[in-house]
Amino acid sequence: MPTTSVKRVRKVNAKIVKVKAIKPKKPTGKIITLSQYGTDIKRRTAIHNYEFYMFIEDIKKGINSIIPYIDQTQNLLQRFVK
Repeated sequence: MPTTSVKRVRKVNAKIVKVKAIKPKKPTGKIITLSQYGTDIKRRTAIHNYEFYMFIEDIKKGINSIIPYIDQTQNLLQRFVK
């Protein structure tokens, strides 16, 4: 005769939590003028261009540092292909 297992069910009481909507507050910061905005864009663009230039230089250094290893691997593989 097969044995049967009995599952015990436990009742869980869930708590209802009310979430209050937070009303946004008006920002107190100063609004910049159009000329200040233009200056800010020029500065941010100059910073971006400098950072991108430095990124390209780092990529060049990385490529130049692995070229000898690529040449060694190519020479090793040519020995086996012959």
